Amino acid sequence: MPERLAAFLREAQSSTAGEGVSSTKVVWLWAGLASIYCAVLTTLGGVSVYVFLHIADGIYWTAVGALWVNVLAFASNVQKSAHVNAKEIALGNRDQTSQGEPS
Repeated sequence: MPERLAAFLREAQSSTAGEGVSSTKVVWLWAGLASIYCAVLTTLGGVSVYVFLHIADGIYWTAVGALWVNVLAFASNVQKSAHVNAKEIALGNRDQTSQGEPS
């Protein structure tokens, strides 16, 4: 597993000409992981305050909900971007082969 992570990070830092992971994807990965961590941490914190102190602040839970919306929107955006990129690569390869150019 550490070898795969090291290879991923090496590939992410190199120029890939559209055939590999870019450094932007690494930044998005860390931003997504940070969003998930914050959402989980604030949810657990809110639940523990509610359980022990029997206090549920509406403003706090609105912020927690906003964090979860951010996490879910981030995940759907990354998935959509991956599908669009895969489609463009597939269409680009198909266009090159249909024109007789080597791929």
